[in-house]
This record gives sequence, structure tokens and C-alpha cells, in this order.
Amino acid sequence: MSAGPGEGAPDSAALGPKAQAVLGLAAAERGSDPVAGMLATPSGAPAKPRALPLWLLLVGREAVHRRWGIVAGAGLVWTALGGALVIDALDGATHVPDRWFGLLLVFEALSSLVRGLVATGAARRLRLLKAALLLVVAVLTLLASASSTFLLAMLFGTAFLFDGLSRIVLSHVLRFPGWRWSVAHGSLGAILGLLTLQPWPTWYAGTVGFSIGTFLVLSGIKVTVLGLRLRRPPEPLGASMPVRDSERGSDRGSDMVTVHVWTPTGTATIPARQRLVHRYVVSVNGGGHISTGHAALEWAGSPGGSGDPLHDESLRGAPLYVSHYPAVEIDRSPDNLRATLRAGPENEVPGRFLPSYRAEADDWCEATVTVTLRGVDGARLRAFWDAYRRDATYNLVGRNCSTGVANALDAAVEGSFGRDGTPWRRLARAALSPEFWAAALMRNGAGAMTWTPGLVLDYARALSALIDPVSPVPALGWHGVRRRLRRNWRAETIARKRGLAAAEPTAAKVA
Repeated sequence: MSAGPGEGAPDSAALGPKAQAVLGLAAAERGSDPVAGMLATPSGAPAKPRALPLWLLLVGREAVHRRWGIVAGAGLVWTALGGALVIDALDGATHVPDRWFGLLLVFEALSSLVRGLVATGAARRLRLLKAALLLVVAVLTLLASASSTFLLAMLFGTAFLFDGLSRIVLSHVLRFPGWRWSVAHGSLGAILGLLTLQPWPTWYAGTVGFSIGTFLVLSGIKVTVLGLRLRRPPEPLGASMPVRDSERGSDRGSDMVTVHVWTPTGTATIPARQRLVHRYVVSVNGGGHISTGHAALEWAGSPGGSGDPLHDESLRGAPLYVSHYPAVEIDRSPDNLRATLRAGPENEVPGRFLPSYRAEADDWCEATVTVTLRGVDGARLRAFWDAYRRDATYNLVGRNCSTGVANALDAAVEGSFGRDGTPWRRLARAALSPEFWAAALMRNGAGAMTWTPGLVLDYARALSALIDPVSPVPALGWHGVRRRLRRNWRAETIARKRGLAAAEPTAAKVA
């Protein structure tokens, strides 16, 4: 049981600066109430709403509303546990050994390693990367020496500080809707990074407990506020275009959409040293022209659907194509880049919605990459699009092609974990997959600046693995691990032998 006010609650004056700072960060997180902005605007509104947390998006607001008391209670327990870890880490007498956390990380790293070895493609790379990162942190945690705790403090503190400062700079430059909240968020991250980097009072001995406890406190407060606010039924998606009763049948969540992405460089693969900027932000060609790429989403519609559903409600199953483009040319020269990247009304221009992928590809070129997502809700997608396209205004940062596609994806996948009646079980499984954290990372990057075609591409790929009934990363029983390992190793051996055999005649000709 957690102590109430006046019943064993710690005196803030007796706590060190780090503990007092964490309590201040928690109060700021609670006072700023970011969840109010998340839930105030329905997903289908033309205005840009603040993104829901990924777990809430996948579970669905309706499912959380039905269990709001449990969610709020879990958030309170989460917060109390985090506060206890922070105090335990900084009061000079550690009762929760860091090695416990290290053992948990070792088990998860081994699990990710095995699943990475039996997977293929991007799923393999993600799991092996996750295993490597977890193993490094686990080894440093298990060592529990002065040098290992110092390295962990430098690692965590630098990550928090870099994330916070980058948020502040990007928010100040782009000035997207809600940029002041993003600056406050970045400031909290920078403060947390500085607190982690400084050694007082335990000379980094409490780094692990402090970092984990702080994360639990801040996330627990957010979960609690979400649960309390969802006591009331959530606003319907696209209130101006409600989903008809005939569209609420058992086939909801059985639709398929295709995301088309034109990357800034025009190529599907980008060298690793250029990937961060050229893939996720912009690319500059030899003539100095700036390219941001393009993103679009296509839904073939339900059988028998055709026509214009905006004016005829009987045609809700008609195909739709989400492709938002400026109707006038935007100045993208490097000399005027900073002014162009402002998301204010001074950079709003008339926009247009392209009719179909075929028409766009014939007028321009074929998409660089396409991603298919099965198991989405076409009715929700239609409600979002009917509301969104009432306003054609285009803004390079605040309301562009990528923000439209990302918001359309959110509308289509909202509540996807709850369509089989087991949302919380599916969330628990998804939280252990690297695709879940990759999708959360893409959303975090978009929240720090804006959605770009590169972010949309990787976000769609991660969502596909999470919600697709025929996911490329299926669950694998442990009895099949040895068989899959042998098959993968045999295939790699054959490929190497064929490569050597093909190289020998070439070498002979050269000789």
C-alpha cells in the first residue's frame, strides 16, 4: 500500500536534489496535461490533433473507456513504484539491487537474439539490434562497478540531453501547432539528462534505479490521466460523418490499404551515413534543389463501392486515395529554407487532392516503395478522409502529404488490438516486439518535428508487422527454433558456396 499524505510520506526537504527534481518534473507533467489536447479533437477533424500514445491507439479508446478504473489504478501503482525506485536509488541505502534489472535484460536479450536468428529481412535486423543493445546495458548493469555505473550514467544522460535539446531546436525552427508544448517536453528531457550526468549524491551508484524510476513516474502519471479522462465515452471518429450501423459488422478490421512512398532521393536504399537526413528529412541534389519526397495512401474500397461518398452517404465503400499536394509551387531554395519550414499561417498555400495512384504515377513517376497493411478498418478511414478533405489547405510542415497519410493510418488502425476481444493480451505481446518500439520511435520523431515520407514509410512497416493477420513476423513456438536455425544456416552455406563457385571463373579469366 502506498502511504497517503501525512502517513509516512517522505519529506521533500530531506531528499536530494535529484529526487526533488523528479518530483518537480512529475508535477510539471501533471500540470501541463498533454492528454487534454490528445482527446479534445477527434481523429477525423481537419485540425492537427496531438497524437495519441501508440498503446492507446492500438488498444482503442473504447476499450480503455470500458476499463478506465483499472487503467487509472495501474497508472497510480506504476507511479508509486517509480517513486519508490527513485528514492531507493538516491537515499544512500539501495534495497533493490541493480543486478535484478540486469538479469531481466539478459533474458529479454537472449529471447530477441533467438527470434532474430530465425527471422528474415528487416525483422531479423531489428531483433538482432535490440538484442545487442539490451546485452550491452545488461552487462554494464550486472557488473555493478564504479566504471560500469559511470558508463551507464553517461549513456542515459547523453541520450536524454540530446533528445531534449533536439526537440527544443526543431520546435523553435518549425513552429508547428503545439510547438510550445514540445519545447517544454524537450526542456524536461534536457533537465533529466543533466541530472543523470551529474554524480551527486551517490557518485552514479543509483543511475539504474533513478533512470528506471523516473521513466515509471512520468509514464505512470500520463497513464493515470488518460484513464481518468476516458471515464467519459470518447468522441466519435469523424463526428461530422458518423460510421453507419451497417458498417459495424463482423468484417470491420478486414480491409487492406497500400501506402506509397516516394523517398527524397528517389531510391529504396540509402547509405547508412546519409540515412538520418536524406531518408527522414530532406535531400539536396547537385543543382541545389531540395526534395522532401511524397507519401500517399490507397484503399480499394469495399465491394460495390463507387462514386463520391462526400455527397452520397450510400457510397461509403467507394475507393479512396489520400494524396495531399500543393496547388502552387513552393519555394524550396536553400536561401529561403528556414522561412519555408515555418508551420505558421504565412506558409499556408492552396492544396489539391490527387484522384488516384495511377493518375499520380502517370503524371510523375512510380512510387519508390509500397507497404501493404491488412486488417485495418475501412469505415474509420472513410470517416477520417471525408472530414479531412473538406479543407484543402497545404502547409509544408503543419499539414502536408505525410501528416495526412500518418493521420489516416492512425484512424484506420485505431482499436485494431481489440477487434478479437483480447486487446490487453495483444498489447502485452506487442510490447515485447521491436516493431512496437520502432513505431513508437517514429511517432516520437514526428512529434519532435513533423511527419516526413521517410518516417511514414518505416511507421507503416512497423504497423504492418503489429496489426497484419498475416504478419511477416509470426509467433514461433520454441519447438520450431532448432529447425528454423538449421534451415537458415543451410541456406547461408549454400549461398556462400554458390558465390565462391561464381567467383572462380571470373578470377581465372582475369588471370
